Amino acid sequence: MAITLTTLPSQPATFFKPQALKSSTISPPKVSPTAPTESSLLLTLLIYRFGIFRDRWALFLRRSPTDPTGILLHMRDDGDGQFRFEIKRNYDTRMAAAPHPAMIDLAWVGKENFGDDNEENMWKKGVYFVERPGVPTCRFEEVIARAGGEGFMGSVYAQVQKEGYWLRPANASCQLWVIEAVQRLVVEGMVGEEVLGFLRARRQQ
Repeated sequence: MAITLTTLPSQPATFFKPQALKSSTISPPKVSPTAPTESSLLLTLLIYRFGIFRDRWALFLRRSPTDPTGILLHMRDDGDGQFRFEIKRNYDTRMAAAPHPAMIDLAWVGKENFGDDNEENMWKKGVYFVERPGVPTCRFEEVIARAGGEGFMGSVYAQVQKEGYWLRPANASCQLWVIEAVQRLVVEGMVGEEVLGFLRARRQQ
């Protein structure tokens, strides 16, 4: 079934009355603890706290379910109303302030999406490196980087208003960016539709 990417119309930020969110038990996709092929990378949802904001989302690539180090990809809030794509290479989740981020494994992504020289380009030979804005080094990162383009923040404000509860755009932006990024991965055949379905349902909890 074809998936259509949609952009909601731009609307100004307004204040919304809080309402209870839907509560349900949502199971994440079933992911094998071992890679299906050599050099596949595990796509993980990183959920963390940033200052007063809880339930911030980012995407995280790592080599195994027990590896605390990987490549973090997210939409960064610069504090000036601007949101920019950022990549942190060889990011160690143990560096994060307590409480440490929660990690939910989503899917293995095949090595064909990362190129032949990913140790040099993606992993920078193990050196921690921050790119702001993020510079894609492979097909996977190129697809991810397309999310959050022109009109993105207008879509965020419109979605918050549609849902009928107050959610700071800083939180909504990172969650909706992850959903759009994964939607693009589904279109490209890198992950299954069950991953996108889980993220959409998880955000409504």
